[in-house]
Amino acid sequence: MHCLLSPRAALRFIALSLLAGALPSQATTCTAVAGAIAFGLYDTVQSTPNDTTGTLQVTCTPGATDAVTTAYTVTIAGTGTGSDSVRSVWAGGAYRLYYQVYKEVGRSTVWGNGGSSGSGVVSSVTSTAVLVPALRSHTVYARMPALQAVPAALYVGGLLVTIDY
Repeated sequence: MHCLLSPRAALRFIALSLLAGALPSQATTCTAVAGAIAFGLYDTVQSTPNDTTGTLQVTCTPGATDAVTTAYTVTIAGTGTGSDSVRSVWAGGAYRLYYQVYKEVGRSTVWGNGGSSGSGVVSSVTSTAVLVPALRSHTVYARMPALQAVPAALYVGGLLVTIDY
């Protein structure tokens, strides 16, 4: 059996076939996951700062029609004081331990959320192909200044990590 289509019907058939076979559009996605930054026990009479590190992992998956390299900026906003230039963990009431997070091991460049508190980290990640996730790890360097007069307690705080891509 043969089926013949009129020229107009054939064009409609081709257009519907192309629409049915089109891939859905998928944009690039990125996520940031921060590990704990644990200072451990704080000695109020120790004359040197308490330094530690944490890890922040960025995963980006390029969309079906996007480039395999994704540029991004990761910013860290402090919680506890309302200012990124002074960050703190607290034990309830008025007791706070102050600390800061930095971009490099020398702990001289604050990792902030822009403005006067310090900028974010600008980087990129390259995937092996579209729709294949790629991972990049960043070290977060943290320092708690010495000689803070606080009572023994469990001090807890957090940071807000944002990724713009």
